[in-house]
Amino acid sequence: MKRFFILSIIFISIIGCKKDEEVVTPLDCETSTKPEHKRTEFTLVAPKYFPPFPENTVLTKEIVNLGRHLFYEKKLSGDGSLACAGCH
Repeated sequence: MKRFFILSIIFISIIGCKKDEEVVTPLDCETSTKPEHKRTEFTLVAPKYFPPFPENTVLTKEIVNLGRHLFYEKKLSGDGSLACAGCH
């Protein structure tokens, strides 16, 4: 059950990511120095049995690499000894 929850969070994180909109608050008006992050587009070739991704899905190499890192991270397990990749 924990594995399903973790994989769901990773999947939702990847799919739910979209281009950030810059929000300027009154405190930031004069000193808005938000760094520009370079985004490298990534084309995912999914098997035919995968459900279609939402139209506003933005996949970048950075997001995919984060997902891979989390998939192999043992610290996300309950006792810190097993990564998702250990079973999947």
